[in-house]
Amino acid sequence: NRETCEHTWVLADEGAGTVVKSNKKMYWAHKASIIGFPRQGVPLDAVPISDAASFDGETLYPHVKKLFNELPEIKSSIKKILYDSACDDKELKEKLHEDFGIELKASLNPRRKKEVTESLPHGIEKITPYGNAICIAGYEMEYKGMRYENKKFIYQAPKDSDNSPVCSTCQHKENCCPDSFITGRIINIAFDLLPHIDTDDPPMAKRFKAIMSRRPSVERMIKRLKCDLGDDRLTKRGNKSFQAYLDKTLIAYHILLRC
Repeated sequence: NRETCEHTWVLADEGAGTVVKSNKKMYWAHKASIIGFPRQGVPLDAVPISDAASFDGETLYPHVKKLFNELPEIKSSIKKILYDSACDDKELKEKLHEDFGIELKASLNPRRKKEVTESLPHGIEKITPYGNAICIAGYEMEYKGMRYENKKFIYQAPKDSDNSPVCSTCQHKENCCPDSFITGRIINIAFDLLPHIDTDDPPMAKRFKAIMSRRPSVERMIKRLKCDLGDDRLTKRGNKSFQAYLDKTLIAYHILLRC
């Protein structure tokens, strides 16, 4: 009993902490940071986090710095880093660019932004925190670009299987866009309605989505190291033992690549 025990309580498993996966799923576990090439799906380095309960966004910069110190020859070839919304932070992006000349692309973190439902063009039901415009018929409008001089985002109605605008057969056509026979509905959304969206790199753009589609490759790297070549249960305590475990699985993975 911690309240009645006279001895000093210490952490017996260095580096371990409460890892929250969801509201109802938490683990007492170790956590690692993994860096690799997304196209090839090849992990370059894996290190344990000093405190598994720490926020994921705090681990990227020190790991990148460590990697470049150990492998300076790859520094010149790394121009871009992909990460999830944990690293959607302006200061972190600027720091990586200033110190290493690297562009950090991260999934948008709307930070509790709510859906926009007011001051919208007629026929548009809402705009999600991620910048996706939804019409009253339930279709997601396609992002087409922006007009910088007018400070507006441009969206257009999607097309159906016949390559015709969905507006042509929509029941709301008369009240929404009766004259848009060829192009379908086109709307302009002011930048001010979505102040959290980076106009230099909007997450709605096809180019952004194409680049970020490579990011999940790190999940495959984790699976290979943790499940295919290792175990999700550790037999020894402490970060030093965890690092040894990561080193062994990483070496085994690279040996298999050469076989």
